[in-house]
Amino acid sequence: MTFSMDLNAPPLPDDDEHQPYDEQVEVEFAQVEPVESAVAIMRREREERRKRLKREQQDDGSRLHSQQIRNDYVPQPKRHSCIKEAPQGWLDCPAFGEPIDQIIPSKVPLDETFNESVPPGKRYSSKQLVDKQRKAGREPRRHEEERPGGWLAHRHGLRQPPGVSPHWSGAGSEERRRSRQPQQQAGRQAARMEPFYLLEPYYEGNHRGRLTVEGEELYPLRPRTHDKFEDMRYDDRYTPLLERAGLDVVSFQVRRGLPAFNPAAISALVDRWRPETHSFHLPCGEMTVTLQDTQKFLGVRISGRPVIGHCTTAGWRGRVEVFLGRELPPETPGTRSSGVLISWLRQNFGQCPDHAAEQTVTYYCRAWIMHLFGCVLFPDGTGDTASWMYLPCLTDWHTVGGYSWGSAVLGYLYRQLCEACRRSSPNSSLGGCVYLLQLWMWSRLPVGRPKVLDPRPWFEVHGLRRRPTYAYLWDQVKGPFARSKRAYIEFANELDALTPGLVSWEPYDDEQYEHIGFSIMCKMDEDLYLMRCPLICFYAVEFHLPHRVARQFGLRQEWPVEPFSTSIDLHKIDRRKQKKETDFETLHHDYIDHWENFHENLYENEQPHTNENFRAYLSWYRRATRTKLKVQWTQTDYADIESSDDEQTSYDLATRAGTQVEPAPILDRVGNALSQSVIEIERFSRTGVDDHTLNNFLGRLARRLRRAAARCGCGTSAAMDVHGPHARQWDTPVALGTSSHGGTSAATVDTFQGHGDEDDEEAEERGYDELAESQL
Repeated sequence: MTFSMDLNAPPLPDDDEHQPYDEQVEVEFAQVEPVESAVAIMRREREERRKRLKREQQDDGSRLHSQQIRNDYVPQPKRHSCIKEAPQGWLDCPAFGEPIDQIIPSKVPLDETFNESVPPGKRYSSKQLVDKQRKAGREPRRHEEERPGGWLAHRHGLRQPPGVSPHWSGAGSEERRRSRQPQQQAGRQAARMEPFYLLEPYYEGNHRGRLTVEGEELYPLRPRTHDKFEDMRYDDRYTPLLERAGLDVVSFQVRRGLPAFNPAAISALVDRWRPETHSFHLPCGEMTVTLQDTQKFLGVRISGRPVIGHCTTAGWRGRVEVFLGRELPPETPGTRSSGVLISWLRQNFGQCPDHAAEQTVTYYCRAWIMHLFGCVLFPDGTGDTASWMYLPCLTDWHTVGGYSWGSAVLGYLYRQLCEACRRSSPNSSLGGCVYLLQLWMWSRLPVGRPKVLDPRPWFEVHGLRRRPTYAYLWDQVKGPFARSKRAYIEFANELDALTPGLVSWEPYDDEQYEHIGFSIMCKMDEDLYLMRCPLICFYAVEFHLPHRVARQFGLRQEWPVEPFSTSIDLHKIDRRKQKKETDFETLHHDYIDHWENFHENLYENEQPHTNENFRAYLSWYRRATRTKLKVQWTQTDYADIESSDDEQTSYDLATRAGTQVEPAPILDRVGNALSQSVIEIERFSRTGVDDHTLNNFLGRLARRLRRAAARCGCGTSAAMDVHGPHARQWDTPVALGTSSHGGTSAATVDTFQGHGDEDDEEAEERGYDELAESQL
């Protein structure tokens, strides 16, 4: 009796994991009565974690982080407190049976976690399996396992059956082995990856990044930002009122119209957003949109009261009619609108009458603000409406300017990113200030960056307040030229190839912009950019964590990065799902207190960035999270395969049958081969080595590098068959570039340069082994 099971496969999901995210939230919160304070939940979770970690330390003496444990995704040590039962019939099953053709059937070995349920004489581990077969004169060899990427399933629509148990293979004919390979590769479970401790299972279940790695075909998201500001004419009579509200600078910027966005590039970036850290996990390190970026591009205040208040659905239409001084159109039977239609605002408030009374101008200006909020600053991901939620903060011109609109815009964008990165339907959308996200991406990443045209002349203004913001640098751009679906795949591959030297880490310090007189509002709250604080926008509370992206501020990136929970329970709070909860100011009282003590929330770091430290950080970071989504299709070492074996892989078969070549998996495959070679060279003993051992080592190294070069299209031959080339003096140096439009600031391309500085001398002293042993 032989059982077939895959011990590497992930555990089966819980029953409720198949529910859509929104349904889960609704079910869970329908049972909560009364609503527990969000901060009370956070404190309770923290205390429970500390008690659990203390018990685990006593159980197995595992070593935890030296930092204070403050989050719920810290890597947990192995523990075997619960007894794992062996599969039914496993104890009576023989270790292996008689050979069948060239295959020797074997039962699945169990690891040490089953020892309490398996008597000593009955235990059968992977090590015992290998030892027994070697004693019998058989060399064990697994068939090539397909890595995540699911190339055949992705390109040909094949469903992946459950993983099959490993079996022993003889030296069967090449033809038979090749005929079995595609079926075996398609049948392997795609998600055999080591767990990354920065990634929370709660978010992983339907995360776009995980689905991409497993080969699922996704579609670009649909940004909900609306333009057509020519249908909503700005009037200079709005300016004094907007200045009192602190919204005049951003209004001057968007009244000119918005640049053409790139939904494909934005979607590829959102696939890498992680709700656990409120940052994009890229190969070049963590990056995120910060309070600094919000003020530089939008010119809105960061200091001030949090944007929060009562939010009652009942009677919202009447409140809007009083706010705008005009009756709303009746609702269409069978439909339920969640706000004021953008089209209705444009039709009724598109242009203020020339001789309008002061109160009429006030109504039109309020309509402009609702339009600005619904189209640019706070668009949701559900439809073409402007929310009435912000009315309590907009009714009094004497107080509206005292709110922190900058933190609210950023917090709402964070919430929309946390939701969008877990949407996978073909019509999924992205809300929040996508305008800010797009400008941030263009200014820092050379992926999806358009060609910039000369900006139009700015308005004639008095003073420095209503001068342009940094968004003016992208006043006119050429729109995307490729089809969205094809471009989405291209940009996903380009993001996988990002290195630190290709990133503009500090774009606001570029000297080429010194001739532009930016608005004084772009640097009004510079002392608050490093606040580690909650960002509050009514129901949404999201944390701003600048310590995770210190290099964006020119500072030394500390590692391991200090853990900080963004709270799963906070992400579950939603205005539409908890309609009975209307007093968010009371619910989030403790977070409001945290925000108001902003001077105590500053992240203190006075050490400047160094290349050597950042390389060490990357060594830790790449083992702590998923940094690439287009990964290699196999883990088999190039040194262990024949050259012909690298021609019929699932990647080759899918690419030949497809319409697009994706270079990122090749880059990942070859990069891993080079890294493995470097590690082996560094660890190879140079003393007391005989010629035979040295020749074997060099031969294996040469095979791996030769086949990696062949995968890149670089043919190689044995050294004795190649004549040396004639010396040639090049007139001009050869440079490498990227496939994206635009370049990278010269000031940022320093990560892999400057080999003469002291940092690189220290790097020589710090080898791979020391970094590999550093704590996660």
